[in-house]
Amino acid sequence: MLDRDEGKVHFAYYEDLAEWHDEGPVTHVVLGDMQGVGVEKLGPLSYRVSYGRKSVEFDLNDLSEVQPPAAALGPDEAFMGPIFDESAIRFFLIFNRKLKIFHYILDETVEVADQLQPATSTTS
Repeated sequence: MLDRDEGKVHFAYYEDLAEWHDEGPVTHVVLGDMQGVGVEKLGPLSYRVSYGRKSVEFDLNDLSEVQPPAAALGPDEAFMGPIFDESAIRFFLIFNRKLKIFHYILDETVEVADQLQPATSTTS
């Protein structure tokens, strides 16, 4: 990710969606000029990635000013940064120093990129 300004892009995939189950190897390559892939910086967070005659422009999210509301954190919690899940829903990554665990808090300061439905209780 940090070498995109050097004209490189990372590509990774695996056969199964459950990578943590060790069901298959992860394939990861760094692509650049030597593989025929061009990465051109258009602006602070804008890039054009080209291969052959195909080019796609990407505008990355500017998350430099993202902060959780003060009431969202407990006294033993520290904000580590914003993070997105695979559905593009934004969360705050929080570290609890006392319990020594990380957890996510839904970022309700922005519109959610999906429709959330309340779970139906299965217990009586």
